[in-house]
Amino acid sequence: MSLAVDDAAWASSWRRRSALDKLLLCGGLVVCALALPAWPGSLLVGLTVLVLALGPAGVPARTFARAVRWPVAFIAVGAVTAVVSVDGGGLGWAPDAAARAGSLVGHALAGSAAVLLLACTTPMSDLLPALQRMRVPAAVTEVA
Repeated sequence: MSLAVDDAAWASSWRRRSALDKLLLCGGLVVCALALPAWPGSLLVGLTVLVLALGPAGVPARTFARAVRWPVAFIAVGAVTAVVSVDGGGLGWAPDAAARAGSLVGHALAGSAAVLLLACTTPMSDLLPALQRMRVPAAVTEVA
């Protein structure tokens, strides 16, 4: 049984593009997702990733949706734990719970989507040599 993300990467219309170019694009999108304010920055990064993935990159919508479901579940659990406050009176909501949860979810979803764009367009057999050319330590690429 093969992995759908790997199949999407091999079938992507970006398959022949340089892995370094895709690393630069997706890395830049991750930086934007983290550095820009959650509103509207994360929304714009997320929409950009979706347009690129489903449009020019040719990633099937179903594959992208299936790939993002586990990160979404993880992010949801993290958001809930980030907004709970524990004090002398027991459990409660943090004073800025909605803003904190929205910011966390926005940044995390946009960053995760950018990483998934890279995963759905670049096979590992292309990515690892590109990382070696970028002088990423051998121990890191060996773990990958």
